[in-house]
Parts: sequence; C-alpha cells; structure tokens
Amino acid sequence: MSVSKKSAFCILALVCVCLAGAPLWSGLAHAQEAAAPVGTSEYSKAAQSMKAKSQLQMGDEGFWSFAISTLIIRFVGIFIVLGILQVGMQIAGRVFQSLEKRGKAAEARK
Repeated sequence: MSVSKKSAFCILALVCVCLAGAPLWSGLAHAQEAAAPVGTSEYSKAAQSMKAKSQLQMGDEGFWSFAISTLIIRFVGIFIVLGILQVGMQIAGRVFQSLEKRGKAAEARK
C-alpha cells in the first residue's frame, strides 16, 4: 500500500469518525444542560424554552442517529485495529526473517 493510499484511508476514516461522532457531542451537551442547576433567572427560562424546542424538532432522530453513529464508529474502528495489527505482524515478520538469516549465516560459517 503506497503512502498516498494510506493517507487517503486515514483521512477517510477521520472524516467518518467526525461525522458519526457529531450526534454524540450534541447528546453530551444535552446531558450537561440537564446536570446543571436550574435557577429562576431569565437566562435559565430562555435555555429551557430552547431545549424544549430542540426536543420537539429532534423527535425520534436521537435514537437512530445514536444507533447509526455507533455502528459506523465500530465499523471504522475494526479496520483501524486490523490495520494496527497488520503493521505489527509485518514488523514482527521482518524481525523473525532477519533472525533466521543470521542463524543460517552462522551455520554456514561453521
């Protein structure tokens, strides 16, 4: 695999993870808003009304975006892990080949 193909694969994986992770970040923001103490100020009332509007607009989209993004992240993650394992096995194979060559060279000298 050439360097340009590797970099293109890495960029594609990064874009997929970023696009799939976007719904997760919005979910974290909603969780932080829910955990924050609610006061009676105008700011908190406005925040609550905006939150209610966003929940009405979101509908069932929250579950499906979470499910699909989780599947995409797992799918891309498998290829990342397999790529790391492939590189590790190639390095180990080269190390064992060099050790075998040294052993054969030592036997030939005897």
